[in-house]
Amino acid sequence: MANDTSYMIQLTANKLFSERGFADVTIDDICAGVGITKGTFYYHFKSKDDLLLNFFENAGRFSADGIMATLAISDDYWEKLWSSIQLAVDWATSSGKELLRSVLIFDLQRGMFSFYDQQGIVNLHTLLIKKGQEVGRFRNPNTPKELYDNTKTIFIGTLFKWCSSDVPDYDREYFKKTVASLLSVSDPTD
Repeated sequence: MANDTSYMIQLTANKLFSERGFADVTIDDICAGVGITKGTFYYHFKSKDDLLLNFFENAGRFSADGIMATLAISDDYWEKLWSSIQLAVDWATSSGKELLRSVLIFDLQRGMFSFYDQQGIVNLHTLLIKKGQEVGRFRNPNTPKELYDNTKTIFIGTLFKWCSSDVPDYDREYFKKTVASLLSVSDPTD
């Protein structure tokens, strides 16, 4: 029951944040949307900020849920890496610009960027980059960790650009071409 209530609070908050933005949603709005009291809200979450932190923590699910499928898709390290990155893109863009904007602002205020710094993601992506370098698929000689960090920077930068623009859809192709260029993928069209 408690998990169901927490889930409903999170789901409702995400929906409201997506529609109105984090700053324009009150705890009263969330409680009314779920049909609970403030006491019930505070039993599950300390504050509205906790809902965004929980949103970050759930980011790891995109990797946990899709990781096996990502690794099984191909023997090609570029395809594996790009499929894994797409899981992060899907997670980040799925709730819309308003919620993502709130998440990015929240992250900026705390100096985090936690949704792309989870150790499992870091390890997976650096390993895929290393293996891709070993077989000649990625020709950039920088360390896998440096290339991961640069990929993360490009990812966050393109998310910021999308959130601050009037463009309705995230430009995945631009992001893909930029990452392929960074890694010096031997044939990025494959």
